[in-house]
Amino acid sequence: MIDHPVFFVRNVADYVPLMEDFRRLSMGNIFSKSATGLKFLFSPDYKHRILRKTGAKRPDSPLAIRYWSTTPSKLGPLAMKFSVRPDLTGVRPAARLDSKDKLRLAMSEHLMLHEARFDFLVQIQIDPVAMPVEDPTVPWDETASPYIKVASIRIPVQSFESKDQMAFGENLSFTPWHSLLDHRPLGGINRTRKEVYAAIAARRHELNGVPMREPEDK
Repeated sequence: MIDHPVFFVRNVADYVPLMEDFRRLSMGNIFSKSATGLKFLFSPDYKHRILRKTGAKRPDSPLAIRYWSTTPSKLGPLAMKFSVRPDLTGVRPAARLDSKDKLRLAMSEHLMLHEARFDFLVQIQIDPVAMPVEDPTVPWDETASPYIKVASIRIPVQSFESKDQMAFGENLSFTPWHSLLDHRPLGGINRTRKEVYAAIAARRHELNGVPMREPEDK
């Protein structure tokens, strides 16, 4: 999930040139970096407009903001999008920190004092045309199909910054396809993510010199 209700590309055909722009922005010469930077700042293209809206957010804590799946998943015979909304009842707001690690430090401060709570929400597709599966840049109308709370997420009070815990987190693999068959991801973006996330995880584990394996219960 991300902290914006829609995804920033419609399909894989639009995804590839956008990733090329990111590559030029990080690895190009001064001219290509400048031209690409101006495109990100001023282009009217829908991809860059959505990215500007998404990137303009400056949250103080990952535990105090709402998230959206942006892409749909199955809900048995139906399709759904899902979202999580923080429950901040009784929680002191995170201090504003001037640090490159401010989000991790804000989570650490929060979880030293309070558990983190989120409402897990589901929005059901009721119109396959107005609520498309294959275009995640289209928001599904919440008036026609409001989000419904179906569960609560609780993250207990804890410390997570020991050397072993940080290494454990670094070597986890994440994919939206780690799901039940009845809840599997839908749409072309998700079909692409299935392959891309696996390749990224394999490469990261290779560079870290550790095997890929599932966490074990202890």
